Amino acid sequence: MRDIKVDILKLEGDIDGGLNFNLKFKDIDILKGGYPIEGTLNRVVGSYNLKSDDLRLDIDGVVKGRGGEVSLRGGTSLNIGDLNSTLRYNLKSQVMVNIEFLNRYIDTIHISRYRQLI
Repeated sequence: MRDIKVDILKLEGDIDGGLNFNLKFKDIDILKGGYPIEGTLNRVVGSYNLKSDDLRLDIDGVVKGRGGEVSLRGGTSLNIGDLNSTLRYNLKSQVMVNIEFLNRYIDTIHISRYRQLI
């Protein structure tokens, strides 16, 4: 696993007015279920109000793994002090499946189930 790299494209504001930021996350590298997953969030734009704890984020990114690729676009807003009742989000994704990986996975499931029946 590599360290996640963050490019700070914009960071401005103050305690009274809050912070506005524009970030890019690169080299996201995690291991899930024994499979490596890599990704990039090309755009994370948002604002955070220090006094009210309100956070707003807009994201645009891609996550890739052996099983395929998922593109994410959307946004969220929440109050960090009251997450349960203030979390709002709108996410859109597009999934591109690696058909060779899917076929191997399906074959593995079929063989496992077949062995259980014997």
